[in-house]
Amino acid sequence: MITGSVYNLPLTQTQIGDYLGLTVVHINRALRALRDARIVTLEKHCVTIHDLELLTSLAENGETMNSSRVAGEGSLTEIALPTAKQPIRPFI
Repeated sequence: MITGSVYNLPLTQTQIGDYLGLTVVHINRALRALRDARIVTLEKHCVTIHDLELLTSLAENGETMNSSRVAGEGSLTEIALPTAKQPIRPFI
């Protein structure tokens, strides 16, 4: 169980995409949008959640938002978390 805002995720973007039934391109774009909006970073299998409240809102509501709301004016990148083709199960 994850209890902090930093944790190890020993999966590649390809493995994450395979698990969720999404392309690597989609996974990469979603992670880049989250990083650009300063919500989450994933580097060298280490995930850091910077804005848990916003990440939770995106995940629960399937929300798309304008990153200028988070990252400041001038950025119009849309952020949408991927929708899994299968139910998401915990990694065991």
